[in-house]
Amino acid sequence: MKGFRKLFYLISTPVVYASTINDLADNIVIHMMSVKDLIATSAYVGGVGFLVGSVFKFKQHKDNPTQQPIGNALLYLLLSILLMYLGNIVLPIGETLFGSDVRAGFIT
Repeated sequence: MKGFRKLFYLISTPVVYASTINDLADNIVIHMMSVKDLIATSAYVGGVGFLVGSVFKFKQHKDNPTQQPIGNALLYLLLSILLMYLGNIVLPIGETLFGSDVRAGFIT
């Protein structure tokens, strides 16, 4: 029940304090910026997890190469690199897709 109240608060907060449409849009953008930071942080933590997993997969491949193919370890390593650099590539991808005025909006 506590999680539902928190979710309701996050959803309803932009609506409650908005006196104009512009205020409503500003409140939604502010909330989306915190969601962006949450996604970037969790992607970095996931990347570190995949890095640790790839080290264990390389160790398993070294111990028994017939049971653990090297492709699994390399895939974990590739996923960890992509997740750890996700926060750095969001802005260039946004500028490529939506133009250079993205800094004024949601993706900054």
